[in-house]
Amino acid sequence: MGKKRAIAIAGTKVPLQRKEIFSQAFSWINLCNEFGFYIEAISIIESLISDRMESRLIYLGSNNPDFESLGHLIKNLKKFETNEEINRIIEDIDGWRKNRNITIHEMVKMEANKFKPWLVRVSDNKEIARDGLKLLRKLDNLLTKDKRKKG
Repeated sequence: MGKKRAIAIAGTKVPLQRKEIFSQAFSWINLCNEFGFYIEAISIIESLISDRMESRLIYLGSNNPDFESLGHLIKNLKKFETNEEINRIIEDIDGWRKNRNITIHEMVKMEANKFKPWLVRVSDNKEIARDGLKLLRKLDNLLTKDKRKKG
């Protein structure tokens, strides 16, 4: 059995702890991007996106999911999500996930007859970090908006 997500219940420490971690995560992402540590920024962004998806799965009535990979969370969320706007951003995140896999996992691999200089590879990661942050913010805004709409 895998690790379970901490549930933010009023009156417990979890909501404030999550708020603190999120605030520090965003500050760290900004530092990573400023100093060119894009792979680290991407990893934190992915963790934040995964957290939002886990929260959404619980909100939609799924059992508290184990900590899962982003790919599994996307697949599971597609089964439950009915909001079309949120489904579109999930598709965008899945595309981002695939691009992230390529840039990170092929950082030093060389394709035959195709030389990609180091700084181009780093630049690709910078773009992936930027795009991931935009998707994270959009997902979070849509989830917050949907929750408020439903009361």
